[in-house]
Amino acid sequence: GRKEGRKEGKRREREGGLDTSVAALVSAGVGEMALAGCGAMGVPEETVAENLPTAENDDETWEEEKRFRTELEKVKRIANPKQDPASWSIKGLATKVDLKALIRFGQTNDTMPRLVSPETTPFRKHYISGRKLAVIKNAHRKLNPARYQIAALVEEFRNEYFCLDDNHDAMLQFGDFVQYMKNTQDDDPLMIFDCDFENRYSVAHKRKGRLSEYAVPDIFAGDSLFSLVECRPPWRWLIVAPKRSGTEMHVDPLGTCAWNTLLEGLKLWAILPVEAGKHYNLESECNMWAALWFIEVGMAAAKLPEDNRPTFVLQRPGETIFVPAGRYHVVLNLTDTVAITENFASEFHFDDILRVTVKKEPEFCEKFFQRLREERNDLAERAMDLCSKESKHILQKWAKANLDCKKDLCHTADVKSTPGINRQATVDDDSEDSGFDLL
Repeated sequence: GRKEGRKEGKRREREGGLDTSVAALVSAGVGEMALAGCGAMGVPEETVAENLPTAENDDETWEEEKRFRTELEKVKRIANPKQDPASWSIKGLATKVDLKALIRFGQTNDTMPRLVSPETTPFRKHYISGRKLAVIKNAHRKLNPARYQIAALVEEFRNEYFCLDDNHDAMLQFGDFVQYMKNTQDDDPLMIFDCDFENRYSVAHKRKGRLSEYAVPDIFAGDSLFSLVECRPPWRWLIVAPKRSGTEMHVDPLGTCAWNTLLEGLKLWAILPVEAGKHYNLESECNMWAALWFIEVGMAAAKLPEDNRPTFVLQRPGETIFVPAGRYHVVLNLTDTVAITENFASEFHFDDILRVTVKKEPEFCEKFFQRLREERNDLAERAMDLCSKESKHILQKWAKANLDCKKDLCHTADVKSTPGINRQATVDDDSEDSGFDLL
């Protein structure tokens, strides 16, 4: 009877319906005498009673589950307003996508060599300037991946809110997200995609946690022209992602390059050839979930001639992948993963960056152009030479506005200054501001 009781208990636990009442404990092989004799073994009967489930504990569990489901439904509606949260698993991909088969596919088709601690100058000239893919081992020499795994992060940030899918209106506590991640049956699960991760606070110490230790790998440090502008579009993210989630086919914005360092788990990448538009239906494929792309397109594309075939990378912990500007790519999480990624505007690709940014982000580009005039006038002059007639008119307008603002500041400095202070010296002292913030 004791053996059968244990079997019954295990069965009911697997089914999520384990009864921990006294009667159930007895039937599972924990005799009444054992429960009653706890006091004789030095365990007070009151302690035993406290640890046994009560109606009050059941109510607390039910309320907590209700709170979690309400929060999850709310962020799903924000992340995808057009889809009913109840239909997120309608295609049944949780049972249809064979992730083990995709791991084997990645192992077979990943032929990328790994670079080990490359020197900065040769890497930038050959890979960044030459727009060549690269996979680097130990690029984050000062980063310990063990400190950024899910188990460590949930211990430190359990009650801290993180952005989902790069949407600042869709935020979930880290502990709730981990619960979702471990149990989700969604076809395309939510991911933590947080651009403000450095400012998340440790629960225990009431201060910025270990995520604030983040630093850019040496080979990419100081390589983004957009860093001249204080308020720039989001450029770096912490990604915590459930298996089967991923990023759809895309090209990085505003002519930027990207690097991605994996800290836990496995990711499968597919980077399309340079002339992707000739061989792939980008309009359709950019709207496919990552898992579906690999099943319906990726596996077949692996059999194409080499020039038309995607480059596949099975990324492992500690590896950093560099994706050059302009290359379409799709990423699938084969396991639960943690990664840090960053986009950067390289001077090597200044021409493309300017052409795209002046059209797509004119307000930001105005600030960017003004900062170039202050810090990199050589690039500001090149911008004027590169632009079309219409765009050049815009740049000339920005330049005039910047000059007028400088004159206003000079006039203000003259009025407020005391006799004997050289006006030009005042302008030099204020050169870091020079009207940029006012615009």
